[in-house]
Amino acid sequence: VTIKNVDNNFKYIFWNQKACEFLGYKKEEVLNSNYDFYNNRGFAHDLQCLDRSLEEKEGHYSGIKEYSMNDQEKHFLQISKKIIPYNDSESRVISTITDITDSFKNKQQLETLNRKYELTLKAANVITWSINLETQEIDYDPNKKITLEEGRSRIHPNDIERVSQQYYELIMGKIEEIHVIYR
Repeated sequence: VTIKNVDNNFKYIFWNQKACEFLGYKKEEVLNSNYDFYNNRGFAHDLQCLDRSLEEKEGHYSGIKEYSMNDQEKHFLQISKKIIPYNDSESRVISTITDITDSFKNKQQLETLNRKYELTLKAANVITWSINLETQEIDYDPNKKITLEEGRSRIHPNDIERVSQQYYELIMGKIEEIHVIYR
């Protein structure tokens, strides 16, 4: 969390311990300074532009930005800023910066895995589905449900006995999942 004085060229008036740890600057280096102490000039320039654009954006901003920080690693930062009135005549910018790099990377990995899974299912021509025995419905597509009888009618006649045996074993508790291929 940081607080800047809007009326005094956005100079920092508060810099908490987490900001010191993450950005690598001491409070003494920062207080009563604006952006000139940052080693990462791109980061400093972005923060300055965001602060100055707050008036155009109805006094608030929230978004995710990517930066290479002091450790030379890419970081994804959730940045939120808001202008608040102070003492009837002054304004302050309250800023929070949260390093969401791990969650952002995990989300990207999950999206990649989901795309690979979808492509694998498509390539294998496999349809995943589930049966709701209470409603007697088969759910094989987020937008489509069919009855058990309709699903049964789609099975090739030569495969009916084998598939029915799998259903029976599931219902009787002999197996926990059905793994059957049919035409």
